[in-house]
Amino acid sequence: AKAAAAKTPVPAERVPTAKPTNHPLSPTDPKNNNFCGTDWTDASTNCDLRRHCPNGNSDCEDGMECQTYTSCNASRLTGTPTDRPVSMTPTESPERTEPTGRPTTAKPSREPTHKPSGEPTPKPTGVPSKRPTHSPLAYDDLRRQFWCGLGYWDAMTNCPQKCPSGSDDECPTAPGGERLKCLSGVTDCKNEMGMRAYGAEEEEGDEKPDKVESRPVSDSKPVVTASDADATIQDDGSVS
Repeated sequence: AKAAAAKTPVPAERVPTAKPTNHPLSPTDPKNNNFCGTDWTDASTNCDLRRHCPNGNSDCEDGMECQTYTSCNASRLTGTPTDRPVSMTPTESPERTEPTGRPTTAKPSREPTHKPSGEPTPKPTGVPSKRPTHSPLAYDDLRRQFWCGLGYWDAMTNCPQKCPSGSDDECPTAPGGERLKCLSGVTDCKNEMGMRAYGAEEEEGDEKPDKVESRPVSDSKPVVTASDADATIQDDGSVS
């Protein structure tokens, strides 16, 4: 028995990995859009898998925070860079040819256009916009869900103004002095409704948008800004 015990092999000691790998995510999981950065713009313009933070701020280096709903998508990025291209000998330059004695271009086949017959308009035909418009966003761009509001349900109900930059500075101040914040995950808003819901007077030239179904505004709902890194909006409106 002692001889058998002496022959029993001793398992080799295993060294733990420096950092556990993340569990694979579904291509539709919103955590694919979580990336580290000094702010939302920095995270969205530096799409690198080394900045992917599905677990929140714990995945980020010092000085960075985990930004949600960025324009990056981890499911579309490759983890390993491709090999260095093989050097190739450049092709020889083409032989130089002497120019022809005269231009070979034929005479233009079309007559020049005539002077416009109509008089120019005396003034612009439309009312200029109050502020510059944003460039069009792709249909699946999560910045389409960035809207201003006093709270999440307030933004969903009143749809006052878009804020695709994710910054509160893009949101106006209500007539009562309350500053609106930029909120993410507002999926029901399509057209800007303006500040009429907050008591602002309608100005000449403003278009009246179609009415939308209103929801009760609850002051108990938390305010979730677009810069909150670990906030996730549940189906019942709560934040985890």
